[in-house]
Amino acid sequence: MKRFFVCAAIAAAALCLCACKAIEYGFYQLLDHGPAVDDRVGELIDLTGGDVPAVPGGSYAFLVISDVHFGKTDEERHDQEFLNTLQAVKASLSPSPSFCICLGDIADHGKKSELEDYKRVLVEPIEQMLGGKVYSVVGNHDVYLYGWNDFKETIWPHTSFYRFRLGNFSYYFLDAGSASLGTVQFNRLKAAMEADGSPNKIVSLHSPVYGGSDMRGGYYALQEESESTQLFTLFKDNEVRLILAGHVHRPAGTQLTPTMQEYILPTFVGDRQFAIVTVDDTAGTTTPQLFDYP
Repeated sequence: MKRFFVCAAIAAAALCLCACKAIEYGFYQLLDHGPAVDDRVGELIDLTGGDVPAVPGGSYAFLVISDVHFGKTDEERHDQEFLNTLQAVKASLSPSPSFCICLGDIADHGKKSELEDYKRVLVEPIEQMLGGKVYSVVGNHDVYLYGWNDFKETIWPHTSFYRFRLGNFSYYFLDAGSASLGTVQFNRLKAAMEADGSPNKIVSLHSPVYGGSDMRGGYYALQEESESTQLFTLFKDNEVRLILAGHVHRPAGTQLTPTMQEYILPTFVGDRQFAIVTVDDTAGTTTPQLFDYP
């Protein structure tokens, strides 16, 4: 009986927390054991004028990977096979990818050693092969066991909230590691997008904003449907053309408006897939294509 009352008290506290602070915490904050997203996110860092990819004019392409899960023990890794496939794809595609975006869940347990393995095994070879940087976002596994401090220290550009401008596109990288953007990040993102003069935008984050009708209100999307609605409206009103997300561990895509698509990547380590996105900077269009590696 005592155990029943303890469990009931915990459940009531959890419900109260989610009800009172849903947009700032969501379900994940009960499990992640780290600072809430409002505590992780600072000012929006603008990399424009600094570490921005060098791409050919007109059209260019970039690589996207997600859920690389270094430290995961129940999946075999085939990182060299991926690099070999990427080299072959790079040689055959025109335009070939110039930089890379990683959509989070880099570490499986939030450990610094897992983040360091990611840098050594994937980031350094990819940057050498493509000639551009790897731009990473934080996932829910990355903030397990108070992993945020190690993520911020280890993973460039040492923030979870940043952007850059490339031709006619602005790229935004968001912190959805707790399945919520929180109030601080949302307000700063809204102000930045509304002041952004670029005609097109690409958004990268770990948890999908929409995810599909079978994912709404569940584990595989932002936890608050009201927040998803706010973001959808913000993105629609501010020329977002492509939303890149992971977390779901299977490919999915939703044409949210005639000019805006959410594209969800499968897991890199389990499904052995990655995407190449081709951008037509003049037409303002994006075309994702999925590739397998052995």
